Amino acid sequence: MSSPVTTPLGAQDDFGVLREVEGRVLWLSSAITHHANRVPEDSAVHELCRQTARRLRRSEPVRHVPAAVPVDIGRTPTGTATTQAALGRVLMDLTRAAPEVAARVVTVSPDVSSSTNLGGWV
Repeated sequence: MSSPVTTPLGAQDDFGVLREVEGRVLWLSSAITHHANRVPEDSAVHELCRQTARRLRRSEPVRHVPAAVPVDIGRTPTGTATTQAALGRVLMDLTRAAPEVAARVVTVSPDVSSSTNLGGWV
């Protein structure tokens, strides 16, 4: 078993999970956020940080009300078809019946769009 590692924060890790480097990173990150280590508010560095923070600030995400998914899209399957061809038909029907729902559907498939009736969807 490894010997305990004392981090700059004074904690001991008996299992070797928190190595000295990780402890130093934790210590440095806490030192940076400590109020005594902030740059003076009247300095150029402070102004640069303030401007950068303003530029990088993200706006609140737009919340969308989910579109109603139709229970029936008006097609009754007849005959036989491959599952890929059937999926292609369903996706095309969904595009016509509920375009706002179809716009949020994400598919992952190999490039077989022409042979599987997915060409119109892709």
